[in-house]
Amino acid sequence: EHVRKQLHPSRTLVDHAADGDVEKMLEELRRYADPASRSETGRSALEAAAAAGQIEAVNTLLDFEARPKDEPVLMQAVLECKDPELTSRMLKLLHANGASLDLSEGKPSLLQSTVTAGSSLEVLRTLIELGAPLDTGENEPPLLQLAVNSDRRDAFDALMRAGAPTRGVVATTRN
Repeated sequence: EHVRKQLHPSRTLVDHAADGDVEKMLEELRRYADPASRSETGRSALEAAAAAGQIEAVNTLLDFEARPKDEPVLMQAVLECKDPELTSRMLKLLHANGASLDLSEGKPSLLQSTVTAGSSLEVLRTLIELGAPLDTGENEPPLLQLAVNSDRRDAFDALMRAGAPTRGVVATTRN
């Protein structure tokens, strides 16, 4: 608690996290930079590192007690990473450290984002394995419909095997 009172916000920490410059991050953190520091746009150091695929930077922030559970859009930021294997590893790491797979109301679910953005099957399977909700709710199209509409047979098959709800799914045909 005493240490928490000495912490100060550091936009520089966020920049170094996004760049994956762990040495400079450590310098900032040792000068009592708050591991939950945010950029001028509101992105946290943890989000910046995750979106850039900087897994060492994420681990460093976790070592300094960054709190994934306090960041509702963190897992969405992970999906910005372009490397499917790294994205899957990051999702598992952050989930193991308390990051939520449920996003705030009004945001697309992680699985919705994964299906519609054409993310890799590996990332989709990781989210299913971690227990991401398969039901999108009454006001959203079902995940299976999104897979059909996005021409994602691989996603459709993975979601079917995982038990995604089939209510409201309409097949389409191609000409």
